[in-house]
Formats: sequence, structure tokens, C-alpha cells
Amino acid sequence: MSAYHFISAIILDDTRNNEPVPVSVKDEKILLKKKNRLWHLYDPNGEINRQPKEFQKGEAIMELQDFGTKPMIYEASDHKTICYRQGVYNADRPGDFCLFLFFHGAGERGNDNKSQLTYIAEPLTKYLEEEKIKCVFLLPQCPSNERWTDKSFHADAQKSPNKPMQYATELLDAKITEFHVDRRRIYICGISMGGYATWDLLCRRPDFFAAGMPICGGVDCEQVVKLKDVPLTIYHGGIDDVIPVSCSRDAVDALKKAGSTSFKYMEIPGVGHNVWISCFQDRKNFAWMFEQRRIDTGEITIK
Repeated sequence: MSAYHFISAIILDDTRNNEPVPVSVKDEKILLKKKNRLWHLYDPNGEINRQPKEFQKGEAIMELQDFGTKPMIYEASDHKTICYRQGVYNADRPGDFCLFLFFHGAGERGNDNKSQLTYIAEPLTKYLEEEKIKCVFLLPQCPSNERWTDKSFHADAQKSPNKPMQYATELLDAKITEFHVDRRRIYICGISMGGYATWDLLCRRPDFFAAGMPICGGVDCEQVVKLKDVPLTIYHGGIDDVIPVSCSRDAVDALKKAGSTSFKYMEIPGVGHNVWISCFQDRKNFAWMFEQRRIDTGEITIK
């Protein structure tokens, strides 16, 4: 099953850089623009109509499936809300649920409550179903023009999380309680902007997660010492021109200096920013993740 299903439309002309290209989608006229190396689908009023994706001339345009997730809204402690998708898999299996928290990248921000499914939903849910893993899958969505975390790593940012991160963390805690999640089996993963978020929340809660998988993100290396004993798989593309590969290399160096032997670093030569494709296509990464168990089950609160 593909993360997208085909609808009756093709790119008619891909030779005009940054110029609208008329495309017919189910008899609906939309525009196609190229921006930041991605094709964006726009309706005639100029609003983004569908999820950005790279296309080639003549390639079918596709639309996201739900993969068993449901769109939901969470009201935080300050009465603000955040969109999220929730999937509950193999609920009839014995034992407690584990939980997988995913932070999307900047391109999936908004309030459509669907874009965050783009890259991970298909491979992860397929793995959960095939391996019959009893799991709650959470995908919060960061609002447009906001970020999960502050990339500057200044002191104030380390004290208090950004609002989207605060809301995502409150959501996480609420779902742990709602589903009686096994606190030894809580997992975190994120790509790009969400890779930063993954590092950030791991550092805020170093004794909370069973394992983490930050993909093409970055972190305050002074904080990394907290993660000395946390199982990590770190991914970065060797020719990433969006988030420099040095961000992950520096984190790896900091882990080594801290004496960590709990991480593995995967730098993929010749691959750019979308290294998550390689990561999610390799089932061994999900297998490794779900094998991890946290030993200390004490209550942890965000700092």
C-alpha cells in the first residue's frame, strides 16, 4: 500500500521554473508552482491545495491516505489547541500498549491535520500490523509559521519549551494515561524540524523514552551528556544542504565524549535532506526501536 493513492492528474509541463502550471484534478482546476525544490499544489485563489511533494514531468499527483489514524484536537492546559493524528493498532493483543511519538518537519506544518502522515505513516503502520505490535501512534501537527523548538539553543529556550512543544508534551502525557501505556516502551522519532524536536524532548526528559531516532536534526551539544545511556539511532544525509550534516556529527562527537555506547550513527553518502526515506525503508530501524525497553520507570515531568 502506498502512502498516496493516485488521482486523475498529471503535470502537463515541468519546464517553467517558479511559474504556475495548470493541472486538472478531478475536473478541478488548480495551479502547480515550484518552490524550494518542491512542487506545491495551489487552488485558483493561491492557497496550498495539497501536500507538497517532488514531481517529475508526467508523474501522477497523489493524495494522502489515513492509514488507520484519526484526526483529533487536543486542548492544552492554557485552553489553546493542537491538531494531531492518532492511530491505535492491535488493541486486541495481550499486554499493555507501547507508544510511538512522531514529530514532522517544517513542510508539514499547518492545520489540515493530515500532512504529518506524509513520510512515516505507511512504513510504520505496515510494520506494526505485520509484527502485530500493540501500539498507540501519535502525530501532533505544528501550526504554520511556528516551530517545535528554538534552533538557536539560547539559555531561555532551554528553560521553557516552545508552545507547540508544550502542547505536544501535554498530549503525550494524556495519552500515556488514557491508554495505560507501558512506560518502559515509549519511543520518539522526528525528521528535520522534527529531528530538532526529538533531540529537544529527549534532553528535557532523558529518563523518559526507551529509544529515540532523530533524523537530520540538531541539538545543543552541551545538553547531549544527559543522553549518555539513552538508545539512539541518528540519521543524516551526507550532502544535506538544508540542515548541515555537521549538526549530527557534532552530536555524535558529544555523545562519544560523554562515554556513550548506546547510539549508532548512520550517515548516508550522496543523500541530501530527505534521508528519512532511507531510514524508514529499512525495517531494521523499526525492529531496533521496538526492541528497546527503559529500565527506570519513575515518573518524569518536563523541565
